[in-house]
Amino acid sequence: MIDLDNFKKVNDTYGHATGDEVLKAFTRVASEQKRTTDHIFRYGGEEFVLIVSGDQQEAYKLVRRIQDAFNALVQLSSF
Repeated sequence: MIDLDNFKKVNDTYGHATGDEVLKAFTRVASEQKRTTDHIFRYGGEEFVLIVSGDQQEAYKLVRRIQDAFNALVQLSSF
């Protein structure tokens, strides 16, 4: 499971429309980083579930790729 840290702060500071854009951006980044055998689902608010084929190390690698790519995107944004 992945939870977007400080997401409530985004909604409170920039509004729900911006929060929706952040969720879309995260989904896009996660989809770009996953393999065709992996799946990502929104579980609730800012929580996502990953179903990863392979072992725990493969899951860790995917989460790390998603985290790095999303952090890079956030660094480029105005948040």
